[in-house]
Amino acid sequence: MAEHDTKPEVVTTEAPELKTRRYTVGYIRDWKTHSKATSITLKGGWLDEAGFETGT
Repeated sequence: MAEHDTKPEVVTTEAPELKTRRYTVGYIRDWKTHSKATSITLKGGWLDEAGFETGT
């Protein structure tokens, strides 16, 4: 349990440079029910740079 006079440590980090990205929202069809489901596909090397790993 924290002491009464304990203050949380403040951590600040610099934000990465923002870049404009464009995304397309489409749909996929469920092959069993033939119903539509919203789909977003993301591609690009920036995903790896952002910490997304292939196959996870």
